[in-house]
Amino acid sequence: MAKLTFGQEAIQNIINQGRIEAGITNIIKMHLMAKD
Repeated sequence: MAKLTFGQEAIQNIINQGRIEAGITNIIKMHLMAKD
């Protein structure tokens, strides 16, 4: 496995965090829509 530099690792963490937040947002939206 290639060793990431600190900068690359930080960028990867930001990307992963964005994906997690997007997933949570989608779950919340689905729950809100289901109530209507």
